[in-house]
Amino acid sequence: DARRKAGLPSMMERRGQEPRIRTAPNLARVAVAVVAKSSGITVSDLTGREGGWKRAHARQTAALVLRRLGMSYPVIGLALGDRHHTAAMRAVRQAEARVAVCGDERVNALVEAARAAT
Repeated sequence: DARRKAGLPSMMERRGQEPRIRTAPNLARVAVAVVAKSSGITVSDLTGREGGWKRAHARQTAALVLRRLGMSYPVIGLALGDRHHTAAMRAVRQAEARVAVCGDERVNALVEAARAAT
């Protein structure tokens, strides 16, 4: 990442190989779209680098939904804007703490909506 920011070629580019394009599975993209729509924000807001409590809560909810759909933390990080897997772990923990206080009816409904949409 630092090499790319500095304008230096990556290891694969130096070897003459095409860089791999990493994309999240279709179910993950659909789930992120469902959570974004229910939160009243766009997918680019949810996966972007901007802060704010509304985006952060939506991102945490999306991470929890993806985890309940059986996604691994690296895949969750990828689906949420190419974040590190530890950021996904923290998001899931924070969303679970919020669910413990508020109840998980909304999260369960979002999981079912994502499953139904695929």
